[in-house]
Amino acid sequence: MIDATYKLLALNIFVSVLNLPFGWYRYNTKKFSLKWMLSLHAPIPLVFVLRRALGLGLWAIPFLVLFDILGQIGGSKLRARFSKQDNNDSRKP
Repeated sequence: MIDATYKLLALNIFVSVLNLPFGWYRYNTKKFSLKWMLSLHAPIPLVFVLRRALGLGLWAIPFLVLFDILGQIGGSKLRARFSKQDNNDSRKP
């Protein structure tokens, strides 16, 4: 069980980092558009394959979904912060 815990922890961290650029991209897309949907769902097949390759069962899916969402939110928050900084820098004389 300890081995599975470390595998799950490593995969959760990977999933969060993997979803950062997708959340970054999703920030400027129209909600519920094709691009928005693709940015949400594109990493899922890779996460599925990695979960199966690591031998993690269905019990791991809620944790992976949580870290998927956190990565998406983190990426969009980073994009918002950098966009705000760019706007502030352009106003300076």
